[in-house]
Amino acid sequence: MSKGKALIGIGILYIVLSLGIVLIHVYHDFRAKENSEQALNSLMQEEQMQSRGGLLSPEREMAVVSVGDYEYIGVLSIPALELELPVLSEWDYSNLEMAPCRYSGTAYKGNFVVAAHNYLSHFGKLARLSMGDRVTFRDNEGNIFCYEVIEKENLGPTEVEEMVDAEYNLTLFTCTAEGTERLTVRCNKTTEISGEGN
Repeated sequence: MSKGKALIGIGILYIVLSLGIVLIHVYHDFRAKENSEQALNSLMQEEQMQSRGGLLSPEREMAVVSVGDYEYIGVLSIPALELELPVLSEWDYSNLEMAPCRYSGTAYKGNFVVAAHNYLSHFGKLARLSMGDRVTFRDNEGNIFCYEVIEKENLGPTEVEEMVDAEYNLTLFTCTAEGTERLTVRCNKTTEISGEGN
């Protein structure tokens, strides 16, 4: 076999492998979208999503609703990206396949950090957000927290302390396309509605 044919064969192999990786990512994105939509539908039907009002102590625990084997704390809405996503109570790699996850903090303390994969159906479009874009989080008791985007930055994968910086009320993050950094969107609270019906 000539050197040219060998190089062509290697090139074709790389193209096939690259296509396979892209198809796997698309498949996982599709499954994540389906899982999130099912969980979102279940959460919206839950009686616990009805407004209960009351004072929101910073020390209060976020109410959890179980859907199948997973526990959710509420729904994140990003109108500029046409996203409405359930948020899982606890972060881990397998949970990220299902939906965005609470990485740390709470909406009540104002140090809420949410992580998600960069699937298009999850946080894959975060880079499109602009300063002033609105983000809302509705907990399982009907309390709505309104935020606006104030900053975007890229952080290294080990910059955990910077990620959970309490200076911001809400932080959303995902991997960049290359996976070498974390695209981080910082938001601050604009208004808070304690109970949807109030």
